[in-house]
Amino acid sequence: MVKNLPKLHTYYIMEEIIKAIKVNTLERGIPIHGLLYADSGVGKTFALHQILESLQGVYAFVLEDRREYSPYYLLSRILEEAFSISAQGRQIALEKTLQAYLDRMGEVAPVLIIDEAQFAFYHPTVLNFFKRLSEHPKIGFSYLFLINEKEVPLNHPLGERIRIRKKIPPMTEKTVRTLSEHHGVKVDEKVIKIALERNVRTLELDILLYSARKAGIEELDGKTFKALLKKLREEGMP
Repeated sequence: MVKNLPKLHTYYIMEEIIKAIKVNTLERGIPIHGLLYADSGVGKTFALHQILESLQGVYAFVLEDRREYSPYYLLSRILEEAFSISAQGRQIALEKTLQAYLDRMGEVAPVLIIDEAQFAFYHPTVLNFFKRLSEHPKIGFSYLFLINEKEVPLNHPLGERIRIRKKIPPMTEKTVRTLSEHHGVKVDEKVIKIALERNVRTLELDILLYSARKAGIEELDGKTFKALLKKLREEGMP
C-alpha cells in the first residue's frame, strides 16, 4: 500500500457486504452478488487493498473503459490482476488454469470484486461473460460490483442476483474521529458537524488533517476547519 491508513467506514461497509454475500451464497447454494455505489474520494482504493489483506477468498480487479471486451481479454486480466497468474493459451486453457487455482486453494464461495464495474453494465457481452463464470460449477464467483455512478441500468439476468445494494456515504462521525487520532489533530464537535453537513470526503479530510499537522496545528475548531476546507476545495493543498 502507498499509505498506512487506518480502517475507515468504507472498509467496514465493504467488509459487511462481502460477508453477507458469502453467507447468502452458502445458504442459497447459488452465487449471490452485491453492488456498492462509491463516489470518488471516499477511500475505496485503500479499503479495497485492506480487504484483500484481511479477508480470505476475496479477489479483485479493475475493469478498464474499452469499446470491446473479449472473454480472452477478461480472463487474462482476472488471472493476472486478481490472482497474480500469468497464463497463456486459448480461452478454455485460461478457464482451466482458474479452475485449478480455486480447487487447489479449496475456495468455497469465492468473491470477485469488480472495481469500475459501471463500464461492464453497458456491455451485455461482458455481463454474459461474468454470468457464465458465476454459473460455472468449478468457478462459481459471487461478485461485488463497485461503481462510481448513482444510477446505472442493469437490464440483464445477472442483475436479478444482485441482492445487496448500498451507497457509501462521503463521511461518518467515526471516520472523522479515527482520522483525527491518526494524524494527531484534535477536532471539536463543530468540526464533525461541518464535515458531515458539507459532505467532506475521506480523501479531503485526510489531506486537510495531514496539512494541518504539518503546519503545526494540533487542534482544530470549526472556524479554522472551514477556512482550511475552503482553501482545499478552491486551491488544493500539498
